[in-house]
Amino acid sequence: KAVTPGDALVCYVCRFRCTRPARLRALLGYDGPVRVWVDGRAVFCDADGGPPASLDDAAVTFEAAAGDHEIVVALASKAGQAWGIFLRLEQTAPLQGPGAALPELL
Repeated sequence: KAVTPGDALVCYVCRFRCTRPARLRALLGYDGPVRVWVDGRAVFCDADGGPPASLDDAAVTFEAAAGDHEIVVALASKAGQAWGIFLRLEQTAPLQGPGAALPELL
């Protein structure tokens, strides 16, 4: 979609570390057009996103290897009508075995 005068693009970055491979779900709320990348790979887009934002407008499930990762959420401002996002990480499989831990935010 075309960007209109007064639009801005805001990028939110969340970095985290997994001590072992994990299946995760990014739960996302937003009140404007949004696009999401996990480790540089586009995983979600809602060009028609708009208010109101609620905690779970979208859920994106992905695999994360042991190590550091990054989620980037880009939100178009819709000329000041969009205000922000919600982002939560959820582990989709039960924690089991030695060294089992939730992802650590960096």
